[in-house]
Amino acid sequence: MEPAEATVALTADGVTVLIDAAAGRLPALLHWGSALPSLDARQAETIRTARIPVIGSNNADVPLRLAVLPEQHAGWLGRPGISGSRGGRAWSPRFTTTTVRVDGAAVSGFVSTGAALVEAAAVDTAAGLELLLAVELLPTGLLRSRASLTNTADEAYHLDDLVLAYPVPAEASELLDFGGRHNRERIPQRGPFALGTHLRENRKGRTGADSAYLLHAGAPGFGFADGEVFAVHTAWSGNHTHFAERIFTGERVLGGGELLLPGEIRLARGDTYRSPWLYGAHGRGLDQVAGRFHRHLRARMQPVSVDRPVTLNVWEAVYFDHNQDRPRRGALCTRRRVVRRSSARPGRPGGLGGLARGVAGRAAPADRPGAQAGHAVRAVVRAGDGQRRLRRGQGTP
Repeated sequence: MEPAEATVALTADGVTVLIDAAAGRLPALLHWGSALPSLDARQAETIRTARIPVIGSNNADVPLRLAVLPEQHAGWLGRPGISGSRGGRAWSPRFTTTTVRVDGAAVSGFVSTGAALVEAAAVDTAAGLELLLAVELLPTGLLRSRASLTNTADEAYHLDDLVLAYPVPAEASELLDFGGRHNRERIPQRGPFALGTHLRENRKGRTGADSAYLLHAGAPGFGFADGEVFAVHTAWSGNHTHFAERIFTGERVLGGGELLLPGEIRLARGDTYRSPWLYGAHGRGLDQVAGRFHRHLRARMQPVSVDRPVTLNVWEAVYFDHNQDRPRRGALCTRRRVVRRSSARPGRPGGLGGLARGVAGRAAPADRPGAQAGHAVRAVVRAGDGQRRLRRGQGTP
C-alpha cells in the first residue's frame, strides 16, 4: 500500500490545528494555537518548511520531526510514545501511514475544514504492529487525540507505556498544575518550564485530592484573562500521567496517558490496546482555557438525565460519633424513598464503609481483568463511553 500524503487544517472557535501526515509519516502538529484564517496549501507548506529545525552540533544528522505519538527513530530523544517489546525486540517501531481520513472519508493533498475527526492508519510490518491515531478538533476549540495499537504477529507484544504529546512554543516558559491533600484540594503550583521532565503520576487507581487536574504551559505570569496558555488533561480516572518535557535542542511538549503497571498489558495476536483521550486546550488566559472544557461538557449529546439515582453521603454526619444505629436507620429510610445508594467513608472505626455497602446491596468492585490469581493478562480497549472493554483475539485466553 502506498504511503499517505495529506495535510489537514482544522479551525473552530478561534483555534487552528494544522496536521502534517505527508510522505507516510505519523501525524504531527505544525500549528496548534490561534486561528489562521484562509490558510491555503502554499501557506501550509511554508509553515512546514519553517518548522524544520536547524541541525546543530552533537545532533542527529536528520532533522527532528515530532509526531503526536513521539518516535525514537525520528530523532526524538525525550519520552517515546510507545515503550514495549517482544522479549527485548521490536522496541522502536517505525510506522508508515497508509490512509488518512477526515470524518470517515479518505483524503489526500491539502484539506481545510472546520471541527472534524482525523484518523491516520499506520503499520510497521517488521515490528508486527498496526496503529490507528485519532486527532480531533471539537467545535469548542478543544483538541483531543488517542491511539489504538494492534499486534499482528504471532508472538505476544508486551506494552509498557503509550503516551501522546502536543508541542508548545518556546514562549510557553512557565508551568502550572495542581496538588493538594484532603480538606485542601486543588492547590495551584507554578514553576519554570525547565530542561528535563516535569512528571505527575497518579497510582491510586482513581483521581484524588493531589490530582494534577490540568497541566498548563504559558507565557510568564499568565493569569485568568491574559497570557497565551496551553493545557492538557488525560481523560482517564484510573492510574494516569501528565508530563511537560523540554529536551536539550529546545523542543517542548505537554503530554499524558494511562499509567500501566508492569506486565499489565500483553497483546496476543489480534489484540488491541486503546489509550484514553488526551485533551488539549489553547486560549488567552486561564478563563478561556477552562471555558472550552465547560462548553464541551455542557454540549454532550447525551446529557445526564435529571431522573437518576441519588447518592446520600452521611459520613460527615457521623464524623465525630461512629454510632452504627444512626446511619443504619438513615440508610434503611432512604431505601423506602428515592435514594438508591447510601455512602459512608470506608475504613472508619465501626465498619461504616461495610455497613453502607451492605445496606445499599452493592458488592465491592472487582479488580481489573487479569488482576486475580490464575487469570491471564488480557488486552484492554476503550469503548466510546470511556469504559474498559476486552477484545478477544486469536490466542487470547
